Amino acid sequence: MPKLIHTLFAVFLCYTANAQNNDRFTNYGVNEGLSQSSIDEINQDKDGFLWVGTAGGLCRFDGYNFKVYRQSSQDPAAISSDRGFHFYNDRDGRPWIISYNGLSLYNSLTDNFTNLIIYQPKNLITIENHFFGEDETFIWAGLCNYGIVKIDKQSKKVYRTNIVAPKQHPTPNAWYHGFMEKGRIWGIDNNEFNKPIFFIHDIRRNTTDTLPIPATDIVNMNDSEILAIQNKGTLLINKKDHTSQFIKVMEDGSEPNILTASRLSASEALLSSPVKGLFYLDIHT
Repeated sequence: MPKLIHTLFAVFLCYTANAQNNDRFTNYGVNEGLSQSSIDEINQDKDGFLWVGTAGGLCRFDGYNFKVYRQSSQDPAAISSDRGFHFYNDRDGRPWIISYNGLSLYNSLTDNFTNLIIYQPKNLITIENHFFGEDETFIWAGLCNYGIVKIDKQSKKVYRTNIVAPKQHPTPNAWYHGFMEKGRIWGIDNNEFNKPIFFIHDIRRNTTDTLPIPATDIVNMNDSEILAIQNKGTLLINKKDHTSQFIKVMEDGSEPNILTASRLSASEALLSSPVKGLFYLDIHT
């Protein structure tokens, strides 16, 4: 039975409190050139630049200064949105960017963007579009209110798929999560309120199976196991037979409302809770 070795919440609080006065840390905010202080995601490209997606613009950091890229209706080569950024570096090191309402490829020679899709999500306030990964020909991504797409890496054409049909979302929040592995997409589609769909798509066979597990997030741990986060607990899923095993997070059996998980190694992960802090998990102990 996997178990939690220890809780890192107290350590985390001490660390963050001390870090405010630690000379090893430099704080970068709006005064230092960041376009906005709410950060969605950070990515480093093959040239060493840090890309910072904020709620008020896309920023590129060279170690000294920030350059801000903003949406512009007057410039077709400007980024498609000013928020909701997620990044993906393909096998050639090119940075692809999903925003709140678009999909773009950064052109390093011209320092601008090729916008492959620009669309307007309906009735959504917060969304998490997501890159699943790539195969030899395509990059696969989920766009809320639009569907799962595959992007031809050479022609840059975008093709809609019928893996999971997009729905008219009745609430202001939606997301895709998941990953690609060995020709299959393991994904979570939350485009139906309170009914997230856990699906497995075989790309070569073009078949899709669903699992009766209402997970909100999944993490690829190793060749045989997936960590799944759901409202009622945390599960370890066997990739081969799809059986699941409940993981006891709190010793008293209470549920700390885990929201996200981050993989540390093939057997280790960090779980985060908005009320109980961080938990270190070793699934093999």
